[in-house]
Amino acid sequence: PFLVAVGQQLAAAVDQRFSEVVQGYQAGTLSSLVRSPADCNHKCRLICYHDYESQEQRTKSKGMWAPPHKDTGLLTALVPGIFLDAVSGKRLDACPDAEVGLYVRNRQGNISHIRPPPGAGECLFFQVGEAMQIVSGGHYHATEHCVRGPPGPARGYERASLAVFFQPHAHEELSLPMGSSLHD
Repeated sequence: PFLVAVGQQLAAAVDQRFSEVVQGYQAGTLSSLVRSPADCNHKCRLICYHDYESQEQRTKSKGMWAPPHKDTGLLTALVPGIFLDAVSGKRLDACPDAEVGLYVRNRQGNISHIRPPPGAGECLFFQVGEAMQIVSGGHYHATEHCVRGPPGPARGYERASLAVFFQPHAHEELSLPMGSSLHD
């Protein structure tokens, strides 16, 4: 419920901003799609990325635990990944390999490693999905992202994260702001 409540607050803030700056945007569009859990199609997923068993397995996946992709929903709430000892299951203070983790590509094509700011404590990340790109009339673009795996097999750790995918029902129509087109 907490992640959904934060997502609803974010949706309300985005709705307010869009109403002010996006001509033809119907106030409340996003909030009406990010409803209470009983009335929505949101999915919560615990994601665990396991250690590569061999170099062949790592090569086959091109070193990616999750290859580059965009989420199809409106928003995705992410609890930042944690790293666990593969044998004991105990939480590690940090990932032994600094380059491992979540990466995003921005509109200019630049790729950034996404991690909590130093000293931030607990935090949440949100990504924009393809449905949000539609209802925003292209003002927001879906976030292309991937999860880079370890530099070799049998490194002795795994990564776990939690994601909540805020997505409309398949039967819900995603309306563009008046005057917008899918080519905008």
